[in-house]
Amino acid sequence: MGDFFRCFGILLFALKSCDASWRTRSAAFGLLLAIITSTSSGALAGWIDVKTGEPVVARPVLLNDPNDYSKGVRVVKTNIGDPRQAYDPVSGRNFAINDCGDWIDVKTGKSVVSRPVLLNDPNDYSKGVRVVKTNIGDPKRAYDPVSGRNFALQPCPKTAVPATTPQVGMVIEPHVGIGIGGSSGTSTYDSTGGQLPFNGDWSRTNAQICGGTTFWPGFVVGPTRVGLDVNVCSGSNTFGSGDTSLFTIMRHGPGDVNLRSSTNVIIDVLFKGEVPIGPSNNLFLSSGIGPTFRELNLTLASDQSFFGGGVPSISDTTWQTGLGLSAGLSTFVCPNCIAGNPLKVGIEGRARFFPSQSISLRSPAFGFVETGSIGRTTDYSALVTFGVPFNIR
Repeated sequence: MGDFFRCFGILLFALKSCDASWRTRSAAFGLLLAIITSTSSGALAGWIDVKTGEPVVARPVLLNDPNDYSKGVRVVKTNIGDPRQAYDPVSGRNFAINDCGDWIDVKTGKSVVSRPVLLNDPNDYSKGVRVVKTNIGDPKRAYDPVSGRNFALQPCPKTAVPATTPQVGMVIEPHVGIGIGGSSGTSTYDSTGGQLPFNGDWSRTNAQICGGTTFWPGFVVGPTRVGLDVNVCSGSNTFGSGDTSLFTIMRHGPGDVNLRSSTNVIIDVLFKGEVPIGPSNNLFLSSGIGPTFRELNLTLASDQSFFGGGVPSISDTTWQTGLGLSAGLSTFVCPNCIAGNPLKVGIEGRARFFPSQSISLRSPAFGFVETGSIGRTTDYSALVTFGVPFNIR
């Protein structure tokens, strides 16, 4: 109980510190939870202080590249609110502390490499933490030259089982994409006034920027994890030329009838799967399917100035619902370069299929109805993507 109240007092000191940022205070809170958990359970062993025999806080340690030791290691962060579990967004592995205090891989149940973690300043949590390196030639012992403390890794009995029920933390992956977007389809024209019908292909291409978030709640099917991707892309009115002329038909002498379209925004809500591939499982192949929505603007104008009828027109804005597909390939280019989180870079293609949409205009001079249709449309995006996955549990 003495250790508990000592840690609780330090916690209050850390939370009241004006110099500590919210991130530092959160880290201090998680670290203190780990300290309290360790000191309140006599069954835990794992890394201990050689002098006192008491357990110390430790974290799993993984190679940045399983096939290249020269690229260093990274420390896996514990889940926020549950310091006995940890998730590595780079490899997709989950870890938990067993009854002996050892960090184990939840999937295999095998122990993983871990190292002691100490505060840089025991009285000032705003100064962060450091990982104690193991001794050269003896990975079961470690020495901290800052505090002069020695540590040892206690072996765990084979009968030990995980102390908590393994859970996969929610991973949130914000991402942006930069590239090109476009649309293509076949437009049609019809009239009740006896004019000949018309149909013709059209297409447009423009610069595009997309942004969104993928939510990975921890559902897995074999090596594939499944999540929900919400993505918003700019339309032709943002970076393109605005309205695209789908057809212009000469009629009534010098006049013509014209159908134009544009989009303001496209929203995808896709069920997404991702599977690691490659010799080191360092590439991630993803695909998604789900509903997509776009704001479509149509304008139909019919020039009847030859007969003194002016140039009547009609415009309409409609939200269309279609089917969206995505496919991409990505990899991590660094494990902790974005505020301690990894950066994920890749390429992605998206295709969207929308139904036909029509607009009609009644001639004020002659009374007949002219109808222009955008026809079934295929939208597409080709993007370079940048994502930063992080664990919120």
